[in-house]
Amino acid sequence: MGFGLHVGWAIEGAIGSSHKVDPSYLSPHVNLASRLEAATKQYGVMLLISETVVANLTMSSLRKPCRKLDHVTVKGSVERLTLYTFDMPLFQQDLKVDLADYRNVFEAAVDSYIGGNWHKAVEIFQDCMQMWPSDRPPRVLLAFMATHKNMVPANWKGYRELTEK
Repeated sequence: MGFGLHVGWAIEGAIGSSHKVDPSYLSPHVNLASRLEAATKQYGVMLLISETVVANLTMSSLRKPCRKLDHVTVKGSVERLTLYTFDMPLFQQDLKVDLADYRNVFEAAVDSYIGGNWHKAVEIFQDCMQMWPSDRPPRVLLAFMATHKNMVPANWKGYRELTEK
């Protein structure tokens, strides 16, 4: 089960007949939340959060467990966004280091990946896999880079397109 969190405007309407009416929400933001929900399977996380939601978290205690995962566009949108997940203690049994230390190392790898220093990103993601063997995002990003033989594509702009719905 996965959840995608995004915030934005939507138009609510009723669809149906006099016997049954269902609510419907129309908005690119609803579509984006749906794409994030679908992408939880790709990243192997229960929760994907858009940077808009993270930026609107008013308490730093809520922002602290949010870990940057990737910089992407989703199918049906040209808007680039940074994806985050929320690290839940329940799924950290095999974490071999302090979570804050892991998050710093992981985000250094993500920053190297986004910045086009894939050689460094590969090394750090491999370290991450040793620190937290069951964490799937390092494997996902390593697999993506491997599709390019760990060489930064000439047209790399610091983000990738998530093509699955």
